[in-house]
Amino acid sequence: MENPCLTFVTPTLLAGDRSLVNVIAHEISHSWTGNLVTNCNWEHFWLNEGFTVFLERKIIGKLNGELERQFESEDGFENTLTETVNSVFGPHHEFTKLIPKLEGDPEDAFSSVPYEKGSALLFTIESVVGDKERFEEFLKKYIAKYAYKSICTDTWKAELYDFFKDKEASYTRFSI
Repeated sequence: MENPCLTFVTPTLLAGDRSLVNVIAHEISHSWTGNLVTNCNWEHFWLNEGFTVFLERKIIGKLNGELERQFESEDGFENTLTETVNSVFGPHHEFTKLIPKLEGDPEDAFSSVPYEKGSALLFTIESVVGDKERFEEFLKKYIAKYAYKSICTDTWKAELYDFFKDKEASYTRFSI
């Protein structure tokens, strides 16, 4: 479980075969996305979890190679996200949106959607931009600029569009 500046790790996660490194990477990633920069309310929860899954997979890619990162992303989309959308909510349910309108208990909306759909969006944008190093530079600047702040998706989107002004033709087809 992650907390600001501290991650609690149960000894069972420290498996000798390194099979649970992704969990450690996920919780460490929360130090930046979720704790340092956080969502302004639960409708923007994907800013915490989607970014964290994306960064987790970036770490896994650095450790095990880009193909492993791509495999993890594809698996998360095809198996986890698709299963949740089709079997738990249905494809047109409010809780399958990246920014759902929440009424009542926000926990009712809790699922893999903000994790996997958010990560898939970031992976797609990184691919459309076509420059992984520059996208990492964007992430670093975004995190530094919004450190110790709670933001909404529109704030993040404005930052993205400002940073990638030269790529506007590439991303205008996205409706975030």
